[in-house]
Amino acid sequence: KIGLQGELEGAWREAERLKARCDEAERALKQDEAGQRSLQELQQKIATMEGERAELETRMELRLEQERANAERLKSEMERLEHLEATHEKKANRSLGSLQLQLD
Repeated sequence: KIGLQGELEGAWREAERLKARCDEAERALKQDEAGQRSLQELQQKIATMEGERAELETRMELRLEQERANAERLKSEMERLEHLEATHEKKANRSLGSLQLQLD
């Protein structure tokens, strides 16, 4: 009877150790699953942010092209106005010169 009781106690302790190991493995599994979910959520956030960044880059490139086109138009308009101003100045100087000759 004592031998049987000793075996039962030994088996009981072994069962408790196995239960503790199972509990530990279950906690580790739950942590791993939570980590996997967190990893997937982070990957989804990263993918979303990369998409937003790409969209922003596209919009910025388009805006930059528009600004360059505007700058070219403004440059052409300034050159046209400068030419027009020079032409009018020449005409004004000729008119003044001919008025001076007429007055002399």
